[in-house]
Amino acid sequence: MKPAFKPYQLAWVTIRTNNVEGGERRYVGEVMSYPVPPVLERNASPEATIMVRRVPGHPATLEELPLSTLAPLDAKMSFVHYARVRGAGEFPEDMLRYDSAVNVNFALVPRPTWQGGCTTRVLPEFGLEGLWIARVTKTQYAGWAIARWNSYLWRLEEKQTEQLKEGL
Repeated sequence: MKPAFKPYQLAWVTIRTNNVEGGERRYVGEVMSYPVPPVLERNASPEATIMVRRVPGHPATLEELPLSTLAPLDAKMSFVHYARVRGAGEFPEDMLRYDSAVNVNFALVPRPTWQGGCTTRVLPEFGLEGLWIARVTKTQYAGWAIARWNSYLWRLEEKQTEQLKEGL
């Protein structure tokens, strides 16, 4: 039986992608709805979906995901850490997997299969300069893998840490 999720609950979200080691990456998201049963219409998703914020507490990161991508958290998470990244070449999506982080103000755009990898498209509605990422942790220490980002010729600059509201 699939675990029940309710609004404002934090959960692991697993995204399948060919651009990372192991074929999937995961991050902590914030559930914002109850599951919606599948719609029996043509071209509709054949499974239940649920609304999730990629970044807990950040309304602009709301997206609809298949319920099967969520799993319960095994620990209480208390902090959201933000960083700005910049670099040369294709975006190192595997670093999001490595840091259990998520894109905040940009979309990952897959390149043609024969090229592989992905590029980014900044979403102007966020009003942020550059590419921002976020991760959720138990402690105030962000624990970014800065040296590993550098190995991809990308630089990570820690920006801010916010404490999650009680009850999340």
